[in-house]
Amino acid sequence: MIIYIGTCLVIAFLSALARKYVNISLHIYLYTCPFVILASLYFMLFFSKLTITSKVINRIAASVFAVYLLHGNPLIFEKLYSNVIHGWFVTEPTWAFLMKVTGYLLFIYFVAVLIDQVRILLWKAIDNTLPNHIERKEAV
Repeated sequence: MIIYIGTCLVIAFLSALARKYVNISLHIYLYTCPFVILASLYFMLFFSKLTITSKVINRIAASVFAVYLLHGNPLIFEKLYSNVIHGWFVTEPTWAFLMKVTGYLLFIYFVAVLIDQVRILLWKAIDNTLPNHIERKEAV
């Protein structure tokens, strides 16, 4: 976990330097940036060793892939992130930028989890009724 936090601090430091001296610091946050890949790898390794029995956390964890698919979609990324966050990045002071981005990303994350939880409930309903419907048709 210390390596993950250190990697995130390096990303933040490089971003602050790039914001001050160069106008390209948003590239540091791309999924293909080596620091982001390294931080993600250490984050995954840290949580792979944990056993969590909380129903709430496990429910949210069941929707993480759906959140990733939403975040990775180029159309969503361009509309939700690039335009909005870049506008804040250019106009806001650092503390306001960090607060807005954190709130914005948490809001989008929980909306995506909520949408996926509805999808899971609908799929369970279909999965429970479909075999019964098929069995009745086979009996006829």
